[in-house]
Amino acid sequence: MKLSRIYILAIMIFSLVSCTKVEDGRPEKECGYVDFSVSQDKSLVTVNTRVEDPIYKVKILNGAGVVIKSFDNHKEITEPIALTPGTYTVVGISYNMSAVMEKDANGKYPEDYEAIFDAPVYQAQQSVEIKKGRTEYVDLLCTLSQVKVSVKADSTITSNFKEVIVTVTNAEDFTNGDNNLIFSSSDSTLNKNGYFRNNIGALRYTITLTNNDGDVSNGDVNGIIEGVNVREHYILNLTLSGDDEGAAIVPGITVDPSTNDRYYTVKINLNKKAKPQFSSVGLDLTATPLPGNSVDPAVTYIALGSTAERSIAVSAAGGIKNLWLTHSNQTLVSKGVPQNVDFANLSQSESNALSAAKISWSGTVSESTATTIDLSNLVSGLPLGSYAMTFKVMDMQSQMASVDVTFSVIPAEETTTLSPGSNMAVSTIGAIWGKHAYLYGMYNTQIQPSGMGFEYKKVGTDSWTKVTSNLKVSGVYYYVKVDGLEPQTKYVYRAVSDKEPSVTEIEFTTLPAYQLYNMRFEEWNGNSANASGVTQIWDNGNEAASMGGITPTTKTSTTATSSSKYAVQLKTESAFGVLAAGSHFVGTFQELDGLSGAKINFGKAYGCKPLSLKGYYSYEPATIDKTKSPYGSLKGQPDICQIYVVLADWPKGYFAVNTASDPKVLINPEPGADPHIIGYGSLERNTSTGGYISFDIPIQYRNNRVPTTCVIVCSSSKYGDYFTGGVGSLLMVDEFEFTF
Repeated sequence: MKLSRIYILAIMIFSLVSCTKVEDGRPEKECGYVDFSVSQDKSLVTVNTRVEDPIYKVKILNGAGVVIKSFDNHKEITEPIALTPGTYTVVGISYNMSAVMEKDANGKYPEDYEAIFDAPVYQAQQSVEIKKGRTEYVDLLCTLSQVKVSVKADSTITSNFKEVIVTVTNAEDFTNGDNNLIFSSSDSTLNKNGYFRNNIGALRYTITLTNNDGDVSNGDVNGIIEGVNVREHYILNLTLSGDDEGAAIVPGITVDPSTNDRYYTVKINLNKKAKPQFSSVGLDLTATPLPGNSVDPAVTYIALGSTAERSIAVSAAGGIKNLWLTHSNQTLVSKGVPQNVDFANLSQSESNALSAAKISWSGTVSESTATTIDLSNLVSGLPLGSYAMTFKVMDMQSQMASVDVTFSVIPAEETTTLSPGSNMAVSTIGAIWGKHAYLYGMYNTQIQPSGMGFEYKKVGTDSWTKVTSNLKVSGVYYYVKVDGLEPQTKYVYRAVSDKEPSVTEIEFTTLPAYQLYNMRFEEWNGNSANASGVTQIWDNGNEAASMGGITPTTKTSTTATSSSKYAVQLKTESAFGVLAAGSHFVGTFQELDGLSGAKINFGKAYGCKPLSLKGYYSYEPATIDKTKSPYGSLKGQPDICQIYVVLADWPKGYFAVNTASDPKVLINPEPGADPHIIGYGSLERNTSTGGYISFDIPIQYRNNRVPTTCVIVCSSSKYGDYFTGGVGSLLMVDEFEFTF
């Protein structure tokens, strides 16, 4: 073996001299030293460019594999390197050309690439133990650390084809471009040398030809070179074959032992049989092309336990040489399906394993022109889950085809109906209302099935209403709001897709949706908005104010619309220097509590869930001139009116208020303050409306319970309970209505 050995440093005998610093800051008396030489062995490769004086890069790694010293040019090292005692790895690298010593535009050196053109990397490494006060010598012989590949095309190829493209990879397939080199006649790369890391001990190639008429033959010639080692040079010689039956690749290798070159002769046969093809029954083999020569296989959704036929048929006019099945699914492994098996070259144990897994095939596969692999019985016994297989066939003329088979075993239905309020955020405010409802479902497929949605109908009727738009989806769960339902009516719904609907049907009953009595305030009994002899709903604080000879709440003919006869007028007044705000509420005034307050039961029975309270109001605020603690700071500011609604489930059916107590017992609408409050909405204003204007107060629901009690309160002075407000503030309200 001829060696071209270049020594970086002559072997020197010297006394220990001081080293001012080492990597951990120890003094020089703690040091040991390493001296080394680096050389290059070129004998086993053919290298077109010979550099007489190559540059070497040197790296020293500590025991943890961390680079602690690095030199891009060995000539920078002029004396032995001081290191603290320990075990190190010394690495030498040469590229055989100084022009590539620097990082490229991608920030990489040649050794960082899986595959690269015209950049051979020579490398060696050696472990060394450094001891205090001693010098250790390392002699590195750098050899080619890659596999070299060249492509040659003879005149039979160059004269018949205007473009030749050979793609070579050191990976299992061509999906990752970092592992591929493309040798092309159109950009001179066909004449370059490629260098690959030896990842799997094999190289794969595919050849694409464009003839002089512009017709493209894409991937008709494929090959696998196995037993690949570093320092070996593989040369693909492309030539034409006129043999109608001949193989595309002549078996065997021509070896030149003096250089360790391997010559593969690739014969391109223009008269080959048709390329192998796959077809299927019950499995979708279509795929979507993706960048980088990869594809996204279609997914076949199969109902659990389905006994329908699922088979793969192979047609190879040139005769089947290999028919591989590969997969990495652990469920299939547990069923006994080998992860890599060739149906054309089965061992007895492999044949037995496939049969035990309930996979069958037709005839003797080897050299036959067609076979069918039946997966039906295997698939029918698989549990829920996703599965992927790859089938590859190579015919006797080395033409290859492959197909990915991906399927998902799902429940017997694509969609499942879920109970109202299941697993979705909207469940916190309830699914069933008076005139609308939220319907819930989930899909069992890996992607949303076509036609996903719901069907619903009244119980006892035959006609379903289908809803597929405006779905809200979260993961595999989805829901939709359906409007226009009838209150207190039984409905049934089910999840659907374009296939069979869910077998589960869920029944629900809408809530009632009615108004409180006299919400338009047309019925009056004196100054109370209640007709004589009917159940009392509305009340006011006039009884408390009557001792002062005032009536803050009265009936008025100043209405919001021409269709209304009466409205409610609330005026903030004063008697004996004490403020009395006009009030109008759902509930019952109980009694006075001395001269400083009153007892009131707020609320009446109500079992609906309205969306909002709407109506009309007119407000003219006065300046706040009467105050009590803690609102003394409001004096001189405009007064504030308030209209609010509370829906709750207080155990007594009402909320007892005592405005004379200290502290006052009042409804606290703040979230979390009263767990019985289900929904709340409020309107406040401190400026003039200039007459009647409409309002619509949304009710914010805090949970999904159904109310038992409703409270509506109107006040001309928001802080009237604290005897704070502006005398003369005037609020009028009319035509209240709940929306559903």
